[in-house]
Amino acid sequence: MGNRVTCIVRSAATVGEGAVPAPAHDELTTEAVGSWDVQYLLPFGWCGFVSPAFWAAHLDRLSAAMNAGDGPDPSVTDVVVAWPVAERVFAQRLPGVAAALPGVAEPLGRFLEDVRSVAVRTERPVVELVLGELVEMYWDEEDLERWSVDLRRETGFWDSPDTARSDERTELTELDRAVASREPERSFLLTGEWTLGGSPAPRDFPPQL
Repeated sequence: MGNRVTCIVRSAATVGEGAVPAPAHDELTTEAVGSWDVQYLLPFGWCGFVSPAFWAAHLDRLSAAMNAGDGPDPSVTDVVVAWPVAERVFAQRLPGVAAALPGVAEPLGRFLEDVRSVAVRTERPVVELVLGELVEMYWDEEDLERWSVDLRRETGFWDSPDTARSDERTELTELDRAVASREPERSFLLTGEWTLGGSPAPRDFPPQL
């Protein structure tokens, strides 16, 4: 099973972790309380937890590592956001996204509540997007530039949802297919499949990983 991408809720390793953009730890230093998995794409719903400043810092780390000849280790690839910050930016932007993309409001709202239900059971919760295996697919100068362009375009829909009606799409989030799909495939593409700590009673079982 390759190129797995995981969204984790865990306790902050240090006070203030994830409050501002900063490198992740090379290894998980606290146990995951909740996790959601998918393969070969970055679910559009996960992007809602990350503001442009955190994505910009992520891209800067990738460029610096590439220029230095370093590899895509977790401190370079992963994105960590303190839960209060992640929750706020997701909730504030969701109404605009839902208005622009009919059909996503219910699964994205349900995902937010599911992650919230895990975060409230976690001391000093942070959300971590474990992107290493996906980023590795882009790990040369030309492909890394494509990752940067595609990531900015796809995540930019959260801040400018009117652009979600554009015909310009990438395969990074497969947003078109998610919007066009019915449940449970739509929820799976938008938010992945919970594998630990998520809702105990999903409406239906998503495709198996």
